Amino acid sequence: MALVLSNSNPLCDFVANAKGSHVCARCALGALGKGIDQGLAAQDSKVFWCKMAEDLDFWNSQMRYMFSVRTEEQLKHLLDDLNRCSCRLRDRSMLEYHRLGRREEEQIASKYGMDTLPSSTVYFIFMFSCLGSLLGGNTNFKSVAKRTTRRWPTCPEDLIPFGPKNLVDSLVLWSKFIPELDIFSIATILIELCGSLLAPHAIKSPLTHHAIDAAYKLFDRTLSTLRLRSDNKRKKMGDVFSFQSGVFREYFKSFYEAQTVDKQAVMLDGYELKAVQIFSLLAYAADDPRLPLTNREGIVAELASQGYRIYRFIGLYNDPIPPVLFHPLICDEDAAAYARSFFRESPLPLSFFGTEGRLPSVHTEVTKPNAEYEATMYGPQARRAIDYLCLKRLKLECSARDCPNSIHQTGRTFQRCAGCSIASYCSKTCQANDWHGEVFPHKKMCTILRKARDKAGVELLFGNISPLTHEGMHDFVALVIDKWFPEPGHISLIEIEAIVAWASYKRYTPTLPDKRECEPGFPDYEKKLAEMSVRDGAAKPKSFPSKLQSTHEYQNLHENLAYVAEHFC
Repeated sequence: MALVLSNSNPLCDFVANAKGSHVCARCALGALGKGIDQGLAAQDSKVFWCKMAEDLDFWNSQMRYMFSVRTEEQLKHLLDDLNRCSCRLRDRSMLEYHRLGRREEEQIASKYGMDTLPSSTVYFIFMFSCLGSLLGGNTNFKSVAKRTTRRWPTCPEDLIPFGPKNLVDSLVLWSKFIPELDIFSIATILIELCGSLLAPHAIKSPLTHHAIDAAYKLFDRTLSTLRLRSDNKRKKMGDVFSFQSGVFREYFKSFYEAQTVDKQAVMLDGYELKAVQIFSLLAYAADDPRLPLTNREGIVAELASQGYRIYRFIGLYNDPIPPVLFHPLICDEDAAAYARSFFRESPLPLSFFGTEGRLPSVHTEVTKPNAEYEATMYGPQARRAIDYLCLKRLKLECSARDCPNSIHQTGRTFQRCAGCSIASYCSKTCQANDWHGEVFPHKKMCTILRKARDKAGVELLFGNISPLTHEGMHDFVALVIDKWFPEPGHISLIEIEAIVAWASYKRYTPTLPDKRECEPGFPDYEKKLAEMSVRDGAAKPKSFPSKLQSTHEYQNLHENLAYVAEHFC
């Protein structure tokens, strides 16, 4: 490695070069930290990272360095080599870098609630953090996909210098060396920026399994801290838990839940029960008053809601699921519905489910909803429809039912339907096929979508489609519903459910694997669950009252969707 001076980019005070290393990780960390601190002190954070993104050569070289093709043994050797110091400490600047690097190591170790971390590990944590800061706050996803930006990354290929499979393999490898869940924050951003170039490889990889294992380690550390009497250590652990569990939740929301159900089954294969168990344990940890959290209710609600959805999903293709106890909110459909009011979720129409979450018969008569039913269901279903319409404007993929294309692959702008301006297509062929589709033909759906858009108004509905806070989302939904409901010729609940069903149809594929047994889960899960639930005031664990669904009932869902399309459209 060599120190390189640069007037344009503080990070270029140190450019990583794997060969000929004579600067240790601590020295590198000090140089990088000093450059970042000076840059942030001189200007606003957003301006700083925008300027950082102008140095294309530097970031391209960093991606090649961090995600170079390596074996596990080679990466371990690299980290060990960076921990060996042969720096010229008689040089005052080098000595200063070392002092700053040691301070940075202490701060980052404290952030993780640990006493120490190896210098090389901290160095790469810092670099991944810089990469996340650069990509997370200032990157226009659409301009990257269309290859129209002059800032880094200029295109998805900048992020996959050795190909998509090698990048995923590198992420999996790094997850073994970077503590907790930080690497999955980068993985989520990279997958979103690269779209269908990267997602298929990530789906088939063990990345999701590693995320679940990392979350289990987070719970173990949290549990160990809760056993202590130190309020200071619990406070630090509260900060760690809030951030790390947030990374885990975001990984599932942004990546896992965005996939069609057959791909979700691939991602969880062999880890189905473990996925629900970890959400159960994390919900218990977040619910424990000994762990200081600023948004306890919201965190517990989201963890429980995600655990509920996963259990309900794996019931479709695992027969039988062994009886297991979970955090009670995971087993409570009413509580799960309440949790869904806090956060976005994939649009599955609840009206398709009858008692105990089972699918009703396909022959259920579709009639005009009465006033009581409409008053109860209009708000929740309208929120799902609004959420989907907004997301559709952000999606960079073809709306045709069986087309996997996204703008990331083609690099060209997809054409939106001139009628509704919501659906988008990669080609005239896809548009024509979707227009005359067998189920939810766009010829019929376009009228409903256009009506929903026009009644709300384009400026209101799509004027601000960036992520909203919980309160902001409620206000936004209320404004749209106010436009939809009271006017003559309003958007009916039937039309809203048609939008939600249309959204679900592409996500719920015709077939799922038919597994006759479920993996056993974590071997010490029951012991840890018992410890978390015996304290005074702790919620008592519950099991699901009955098996929710089956493969047969899943096929029934498709018949229901087709039935809804026939009668609602």
